[in-house]
Amino acid sequence: MGALLPAESANDVGVLLTTLEQKIQQKRESQQREIPFKNRKYTNLTMLNQLSEILDQQISFKIESFEYSKKRLSIGGIVDSYDSLQLLKNGLQELPQFKEQKISENNRKSPDGIFFKIIVSTE
Repeated sequence: MGALLPAESANDVGVLLTTLEQKIQQKRESQQREIPFKNRKYTNLTMLNQLSEILDQQISFKIESFEYSKKRLSIGGIVDSYDSLQLLKNGLQELPQFKEQKISENNRKSPDGIFFKIIVSTE
């Protein structure tokens, strides 16, 4: 952390006061920028965090596509079994924003696992 005032200005009170005023103004401006940033609602990050918690269940998932907006959620990828796919779908249904929403699912088996697409319409 740097010094509050430069050493060379120690002999001149006018320079000291000007430097201090500049540092105070910079700090105020910095705080004003931080307040709106802290108060924002990060719905996409919240959704990614909730999805991460669902996927954190020792199940092999690979998410290849993810779309989240006010009108819909769409997730596509590969999962290791139909049971794992059901866990993902049930986990989404438990999230507060999707409890009353229609969740549709498409899947097909392949040598790599089960390709799936889950769509939640939020309207």
